[in-house]
Formats: sequence, C-alpha cells, structure tokens
Amino acid sequence: MVKWIPPPENWLKANIDATFRKDTGTGAIAVVIRDHKGRIILGFSGKIQAKSSTVVKAQAVRQALIIVNNLQMGRTLIETDNLKLAQAIKSKTALGEALAIIQYIQILMANLPEKGIIWIPGNRNRLAHAVAKAAEAETLRASWSSKPSTEQSIIRTELQM
Repeated sequence: MVKWIPPPENWLKANIDATFRKDTGTGAIAVVIRDHKGRIILGFSGKIQAKSSTVVKAQAVRQALIIVNNLQMGRTLIETDNLKLAQAIKSKTALGEALAIIQYIQILMANLPEKGIIWIPGNRNRLAHAVAKAAEAETLRASWSSKPSTEQSIIRTELQM
C-alpha cells in the first residue's frame, strides 16, 4: 500500500481533494495541511456550487493557497490527485471551464515563491479524499482537524502513519 509521504523538514504539505455531483451542481472541497511529522496543522472543508469536478478541485487548490498565504505558513507543497489540473497549473495553460480559477492560482503561485504543486496517486491522498466525502455528506464535525472523532477512522488511521 502506498502511503502519504511527509514533506521535507521545515516544509508543510497541503493535500487537497474534492467531490462533485453533476446532478446537483454541488461539491465539497478539503484541504489538509500537515508538517514533516504528519501532524495536522490545519484542516479546511466546505460545500460549494460548481460546474465540473475540475472546477471543484481547482477551487480546492485555490483555497489551500489562500490559507497558506493569509496565515503566512511559509514553504508549502500542494498535492492533488488530478494530473490534468497539476499540469495546467505548472505549465500555465488553460483548462476549459476552470480557466479563471487556474489563472488566479497561477497568480498566487507567482506571488508565493516557496510553494509548489505536485501530482500524487489517489492512494497517497486518502485523508483529503475522506474529508471531502465527509464534508459532502455533512458528517464531518467542525473540530475534525484538531480532535478526530471515533467515527472518522480514516483520519485516525492516516494520523498514525
């Protein structure tokens, strides 16, 4: 089993994920920021309106960058399991319906030099995925990032790695 890999010392890692329901045009985004020891520094989740899964994941990346910038968190790697999105952001190319969001992400990345975005396989993004699914289902407690509950076994399992 491939597990989450911690960032280098003195760096943070923000894993993002999102869910999308085409029938309702709704989604949920998740941002989980951890340090090199795997400790959750900050967690964010929320429900949003969107037109596609790409747009929802792009909004999750944007939210991660906004958090990192506003809280002046310093060196941070952003991880996503959406290869097309990571490539579009890195290569500064358009990606259809997410064009405006990606342009905003690129501006944030340019203004935050100690940030990077990388693609990872989905099995290394399990915690962010679980948080997004729970946010969509509205089963996530407000304190999930500081006090993982017994119902949230994926969060506890990931924290023990």
